[in-house]
Amino acid sequence: MPGPSTPLPLVRNNLRRPYNSMTLQLAPGIPANKRRPQSGTLPEWGFNWYRNLTYGQNTSINPFFYGTYLAPTKTAEPVSRSQKESYQCDAISSMAQLNESHFENMHVFRLEWQPGDDGYLRWYMDDEFRFGIDAAGLAEQQNARIPNEPSYVILNTAISTSWGFPNPPPGCTEYDCKDPAKQCGMNPGWCKTLPAEFQIDYVRIYQHAADPRQTIGCNPREYPTKRFIKAHESRYKALEETDALLAVKTGGDDWQGPQCLVPTYQNPFPDWDVEPTISWVSPYIPHFLAFWVSMCIVAMGTTLWFAWRWRQQKRGAHQQQQQQHVVDMDPSVTMAAMNPLAYLRSSSTTTPPSGYQPIPTTEMTSLRTASASDPSGQQHPPFHHTTHAEYNAASTHHPKQTLYQAL
Repeated sequence: MPGPSTPLPLVRNNLRRPYNSMTLQLAPGIPANKRRPQSGTLPEWGFNWYRNLTYGQNTSINPFFYGTYLAPTKTAEPVSRSQKESYQCDAISSMAQLNESHFENMHVFRLEWQPGDDGYLRWYMDDEFRFGIDAAGLAEQQNARIPNEPSYVILNTAISTSWGFPNPPPGCTEYDCKDPAKQCGMNPGWCKTLPAEFQIDYVRIYQHAADPRQTIGCNPREYPTKRFIKAHESRYKALEETDALLAVKTGGDDWQGPQCLVPTYQNPFPDWDVEPTISWVSPYIPHFLAFWVSMCIVAMGTTLWFAWRWRQQKRGAHQQQQQQHVVDMDPSVTMAAMNPLAYLRSSSTTTPPSGYQPIPTTEMTSLRTASASDPSGQQHPPFHHTTHAEYNAASTHHPKQTLYQAL
């Protein structure tokens, strides 16, 4: 927090500006009718506040920020919030002293974040403990807990007139370091610090792979963020955007910022929510093999279809041949009586067809007799041709019809 290095009221350990703020914000917070502390007060003055808070050396409670009531938004504001959506947010905040070394040299800031019923948040500066929040105090007050939903790590330079700026004199409504007339609402000499740099050497995040309470990524099983965003895309994308979910870059040499590179390694935590897709993967099914397998399947299917069609046609032709040339007879008639096959020719000429000769009358009579009875004395239907009138009728009513046998 910027400002003149003068003693601050209500703080412990004689803290002065500049200082570092370490804060956990929770919602819903303690309502006003339950004696929540106001800015410029201390919880021990009879207010209702969280317990199980631990402070380290050169650290104090932040008595100037206990949270904010997020009221309904105005029309001009970029975020819309109705009266029903308004809520009280609690800020469990602490302050740690900074000095010139923090602006001239590199320092290590660390946050230990352990969710669960016995979880905690602990802040360190150069390996020295500064501030701690235990899960028991959160559960006791608002039935809250150490956050375990997906969160971002944001490192930025934030400047606001509500943080460290003095109360502007009457008529001072604009802030512009380029115009001396508009520097009335800023601390003396503050504009000389601009342009400023926030130099970061590295950011490292460690998680215990064997601890089920620690998960990596933006989409853990307990909080399926990806599915929620896809179900409420209108809340997460601008009008000109077509997709609310953007791909997360991992590996490679793409720039993520002015001086930040994407790491080339990837964490071994698998993605449990990968959407199923059907694709050809070269290392497992080469494209040329997939092509030939597909061609073989098509060829086999075509061959089977043509074989089926050929068999159907052959079966149809065979049935038609049976209807035209097969003689129906009783099974007891011997092969001698069946051979040779008879050919009934309806014609006025007596010239035999090629390959046939007339059957003598005596043989015709014996053929009729054999077809009518067998040695056992059983009677059978007379011999007949399937496509003409029966032989008896033909020989009686069509004397010009001649019965021939094959040579």
